Amino acid sequence: MTEVAGSSNSNNLLLEQFKDICAVDTEIARRFLTESNWNLEAAVHLYFHANDPEAIQNDDNARNEHEIRRRNVANPRNEAPANQNAVVRRSSESQLDTWGAWFRALLALPFRLAYFSLREIFLFIYALFGGNALAITNPREDLQKFLTAIANYPNSERINWFNGTYNEVLNEAKSSVRFLLVYLHNPSHQSTETFLDKVLFNKIFSDFVRDNNIIMWGTDVRTNEGYKVATSLHELTYPCLSLICLRENRMACVLRINGMHEITPVLTALQTALAENQRFLNAILHERAQRELDNRLRREQEQEYQIALEQDRAKLNERRRLESERQDAERLAREEEENLLIKKQHLAEIRERLRAELTNELAVKGGETIRISVRFPSGAKFDKIFGVDDSLEKLFNSVLVHATCPDDFSLVSSYPRVHLQCAPDWYREFSSVEENFGGTKTFRQAGLENSLVVLVRDNDA
Repeated sequence: MTEVAGSSNSNNLLLEQFKDICAVDTEIARRFLTESNWNLEAAVHLYFHANDPEAIQNDDNARNEHEIRRRNVANPRNEAPANQNAVVRRSSESQLDTWGAWFRALLALPFRLAYFSLREIFLFIYALFGGNALAITNPREDLQKFLTAIANYPNSERINWFNGTYNEVLNEAKSSVRFLLVYLHNPSHQSTETFLDKVLFNKIFSDFVRDNNIIMWGTDVRTNEGYKVATSLHELTYPCLSLICLRENRMACVLRINGMHEITPVLTALQTALAENQRFLNAILHERAQRELDNRLRREQEQEYQIALEQDRAKLNERRRLESERQDAERLAREEEENLLIKKQHLAEIRERLRAELTNELAVKGGETIRISVRFPSGAKFDKIFGVDDSLEKLFNSVLVHATCPDDFSLVSSYPRVHLQCAPDWYREFSSVEENFGGTKTFRQAGLENSLVVLVRDNDA
């Protein structure tokens, strides 16, 4: 042990002050003060922030510290073997040894709060004026530094590290409903290499991680990312493994393993924690499966509803189309009927006018004449004498004004059977037969100079 600086009374006073501030026994206080050359501030800083056995070169003191830590973090309710007492569960945090220690810690609380506040202010000012603060990096750079450094250890390839930030690995564990094992790496710790060789990179451990589908993620506590993760997990003792899983819709740390241990108690503690918390993951998986089933049924019902809706729309559109066609047909029929009625009225007016004209027409006197005998489809007939130089339109008008004459007709001579082109041009809108309207000739020009029987043909018949 290094030589004590100062008188015995001063050393005893420093011991009592350190014990009051840190709530530890005389042996631990003396060890940290000795390592700090009896500088109280440096010793307190070393205790709260180093907490590292490497700062203590004496093997006996290191063993004493391990024993004290083992007693402090032991879980009296844990049913695991005694050599697993150093495994700490989140549900039973470490406790102080005696009621006196509790009382001393309570009295020292204001001093500790003042110390930490002053220390943070000091570190801020120190970093502001060029102190050796942590380098400003991003989480991905810190992760790559860790992966590069950890790859240099033997058998490191046995662990498949998650390549992502702490937030990303938490989201992955939450979305995939898997356990997450976080390793806090402190390369300056004297137990780190032994822990990596005997535990973390042991084939039994890697097989355990793979068989239980555990996500492995690690970080160096000397980086910004590692410091933040260690702070959020409230870890100051290394090496450290923290088991995290989804409980009650939030990520919770369900197991912490601090310090160097054999692989058997580590695996036993992990297996126990997995068994205790698997029911939470199973409940979440069941809930998600049920929700997915409900969503799938809802989607199927929605799809069936959409199909039925499309069918109803198609039927409605078909009914509307048929109704529209029916209405169009009725409208066209109505318009056609109205047009036909208008045509009949117009033709009736023409007949009345022609009948009046024929009534006042003078009889043919002198010259060459021709007798025309007209036969109607109804059996009615009449005879009339025309001059051979009269227009055939006169014959047409005489037939049209007859009471039994159809509205749409043509004139045909009986022998020789010839279609007489005698309809005037205005009759085009009333006839359904194409002929030379308006190109009427005289009887002589048509070669009709002898008596003739003319037949009236109903074009609508």
